[in-house]
Amino acid sequence: MIAGKSGGGNSYGYRVRSGFDAGGSVITGGRDIDDGEATVVRRIFNDYNSGLSARTIAAALNAEGVAPPRSGGTGSGCWGSSTIQGNWRRGTGILNNELYVGVPVWNRQSFVKDPNTGKR
Repeated sequence: MIAGKSGGGNSYGYRVRSGFDAGGSVITGGRDIDDGEATVVRRIFNDYNSGLSARTIAAALNAEGVAPPRSGGTGSGCWGSSTIQGNWRRGTGILNNELYVGVPVWNRQSFVKDPNTGKR
């Protein structure tokens, strides 16, 4: 983490900031809120807080044709309960990702590759 910037992937509800700073250098590692996706994130938290299950929320989002994460905005793919609920131990899923309460977490996961096969 350098200057609070992200060196890794992006989370649903955010987009990578692009452009140039005042000195003409390329901006890297910044995130901006994606208003459309942020509305969906707030809805997920509100629905869950109202007592709906992750499965029920996912079904409603799919029925309404809301584009899920990593669909490229095309609407391909679908919402699953694990996308919403995730795993609390690993901090995955929208409801368990600390980024949504303002806490960026670094090095949450690491993957070790076998030097002989190159596979994880």
